[in-house]
This record gives sequence, C-alpha cells and structure tokens, in this order.
Amino acid sequence: MNSGWSYYLDCIFKKTKFDDVNFEGAIFSNLQIKDITVLNLNFNTTFPTKFYKSNSKEVIEVKS
Repeated sequence: MNSGWSYYLDCIFKKTKFDDVNFEGAIFSNLQIKDITVLNLNFNTTFPTKFYKSNSKEVIEVKS
C-alpha cells in the first residue's frame, strides 16, 4: 500500500494492522493510536515521515 506523500489530520487508528505500507513523506497531525500492529513499514531518510504532537509545534521525524 502506498500512503506516501499523504497528510493525515486528526486521525484515529484503533485495532488496525499495517503491513508493507509506504509512509515516505507522509505527515500525521493529532494522531491517536490504540491496539495497532505494524509490519514492514517503509520510511525514507531524504523525505521522513513527520508526526506532530497535539498542542505543540514539536515534530517527530521517522527516517527508518
């Protein structure tokens, strides 16, 4: 599944399984997760996936 270069705003993942997903360059804001399984996620050092914490301008970048 190719979810790269996507913007996710106020999304909630509950009881979700991610397997072999490309998140290159994706941005998540106000993400909530609970009971998820992740396998073989693809990230990129040049275009990292970014997670923004709610009520903060701090960003977490995932490159690998």
